[in-house]
Formats: sequence, C-alpha cells, structure tokens
Amino acid sequence: MGPASAAVSRIGLAAIGSRGDVEPLLVLGAALHDRGHDVLFASSENMRDAAEKAGLRFHPITPATPDDVLADPEFRALLRRTTSPGRIARAMPRPTVEQRRSTLAELVAATADLDVVVHTPHTRAAVWAGPAPARWCTAALWPVTPTKSAPAFGFPALGPFNRTTYRLVAAGEWRFFREAVAAVRADAGLPPLSRPPGPPVGHHVLHPFSRAVFPVPGDWPDTVHVTGHWFGPGTGPDPDLAAFVAGGTPPVVATFGSTWVVDPDRALEAALAATRRARRRLVVVGGPETSLPDEVLRVTDADFGWLFPRAAAVVHHGGQGTTAAALRAGVPQVVVPGFADQPYWSRRIAGLGVAAAPIPLPELTADRLGTAVAQVVSDPGFRTRAEALAGAVRAEPGVEAACRVVEGLS
Repeated sequence: MGPASAAVSRIGLAAIGSRGDVEPLLVLGAALHDRGHDVLFASSENMRDAAEKAGLRFHPITPATPDDVLADPEFRALLRRTTSPGRIARAMPRPTVEQRRSTLAELVAATADLDVVVHTPHTRAAVWAGPAPARWCTAALWPVTPTKSAPAFGFPALGPFNRTTYRLVAAGEWRFFREAVAAVRADAGLPPLSRPPGPPVGHHVLHPFSRAVFPVPGDWPDTVHVTGHWFGPGTGPDPDLAAFVAGGTPPVVATFGSTWVVDPDRALEAALAATRRARRRLVVVGGPETSLPDEVLRVTDADFGWLFPRAAAVVHHGGQGTTAAALRAGVPQVVVPGFADQPYWSRRIAGLGVAAAPIPLPELTADRLGTAVAQVVSDPGFRTRAEALAGAVRAEPGVEAACRVVEGLS
C-alpha cells in the first residue's frame, strides 16, 4: 500500500447492510488507516470487532439489517417463489419512520466534524438530514450513475429512456426517507427540504468492481471511478479446512451467503446431490448444521482468497463480494441468484463464459445444479476463460486507487 498524503485526514466511512455490503468499506477503511489517516467506521454493532481489529474508531448504527428483513417468514416464502425486483421491493419489510429517523440521526452524529465522508447508497440520505459534510463521496457496489447504455438496477432495458430509470430510483429513495429526514432536521433546528439536494458538482463515485466485468459507459464523467475490487489481506484457513482440502482432489465449494436462510435445507440438499453426481468432494461454507458424509466438510466461515483458488468450482448466490473472490481465483462458477444485485452479476459472469447459466433460487433443483456443476468442472473452457479473466481482475489497482481518490478530496 502506498504512502498517505502529507496531511493526516479525519475520514469517515458509513456502511450498513449485509456483510457483503459492508466489508468492502471496511477494507477501504483499513487501507486508509494503514496510510496514516484517522478513520472512523460507522456501521451496525456486529462490525465493531472487525473495525477495531483494523485499527479504526467505531461508531455503532442501529439500522434494520438484512437479518431482520429475512426473519420475516412471509418474505422468505416470497423469495422462494420469485426473483422479480418489483415484487420483492413491494413485499420487503420496511423499517418504521421512527427507525429511519433514529438511523439517520446516528449517521449525522457519527459523521460530524470529519474532513471527508464516504457514504454508500444505503447511508447517503444522512447528507439530507443534517449539515452536509464539506467533502463526501459515494461508494457503490453496483452502477448508480445515470447512463444511456443501461437502466438502473431492477429495470428492464428501455433504450432512449434508460436515463429516466435513475430519476425514478432517486424519487423512490426520497419518498422512503422524506419523513425521517424532516424529523431529524427539525430536531436540529434546520429548515425543511422540499426536495433532496443533488450531489455537489464534481461529486466522486467509487465502484469496487472490475472493468473486465462491467465495461465503463462512455457517457460517465471522469469523477466516476471503476477501481477494481477491494480485497483485504485474508486470514488463511483453519487446520481442519486445510487438511480436508489437501486430502484429495480439489473440492467444489458451496456458499449462499445471506440467502442461506431463505431455503437452507433445499440449497444444501441440492449441493450435496450435485457434487455426488460430479464425483467431487464438497466444502460447505455456512448453511444448516447437520450430519454430513466424509467427503463433505462444513465450516461456518472461510477465507475465500485462500479457499477458492483450491476449488474445482464455486457454487454461490451471486453477491458482489463472493463473485469478486471467485473471479480473482480464476475458478469456474455456478450461481444461484436470489435478490438485489445477485441476478445482475450472475448474468454478467455467465455472459463472459466463466459460469454456467444462472439458476434462479426459486428454480433450484438437485438435477439442475448437478447438470451445471458437471458442466463447469468437465469443460476445460470454463477454467481457461476464468483464469484469463482473473489476470485482468488481479491487475486492477482496486483499493489503492480508491484511497487516492479519497485522499484527493481532503
């Protein structure tokens, strides 16, 4: 990691959401700290230990988390039936106005008196709720800048009307936060807002994904930075995992991240059947605790940077972080997307020839997964293409480039 800029800056990073939503910001925060900056990390309480271990100051935020949302049995049942963004958005349990007010107030307090603040799309409404920080930027795990070449996430391609979809997203975001923003501003004695102020001129956006996977639209301004993925240093394997991996042919790895809770038994049964069909051993990361055969090892967590390069293939849910780790490893993939950005990334990597055709979570069967796993482990073209793409992913500057952008704002 390169040296810090001459002056030490007080930098805040605000991130809430799933582990996959938050960890890239934690990687960025750790890198900025290593470059000599005073870094505050504002997130949910479950990130405290990781933030403090990285040397960051921590400020707890109490949002509704993905675990809270997925605790709703009716919502989980819907996710077993559809991947439609519209149906999912309409049915998703929402925090109350008071919960939103509390979260925004905590974010405003956490990011006060800092030189630079890095917000995510999930936290940037705090800029409306309080005095705007002098300098701030957005870090988004999916494309958020309007372009004529593609619609906003969740919308079908609309040709000349693609840009309009981004205005619809912004309007929906304002409707969601408007009452909570008004309450926080009133509490602070600030005047009300009739509409959300747009980002300042020259606002910078950081995208921690690969240009090799997402070609940068020609109509994006040069203040939008597709840096490459932000990878942390890793922790290595625990002894049981290292021994299992070394004890035979490369295993298939199955991990479904936050979507395990949607249909854990079916996902595990499909993974077991698929790897039996492919005559492969299996490492399961997460999922239900149950009795498993000798050729299967379950671990609660793993360093994907160590494990994935040693795998025959990776079966996963299509979350951005897991997808990035598999891309860097140069390993064939099978993706079972559920919601949010998962369908998008699953289509992209299948289109690049490094993954089988996606199997939407509601359509998951042992037979379909078995066919897909057998396809990617038996056809050497998948690994050849994956290894070539991995070279491009590893060559990108990633978190180093993001640090330079943030330092340039201070």
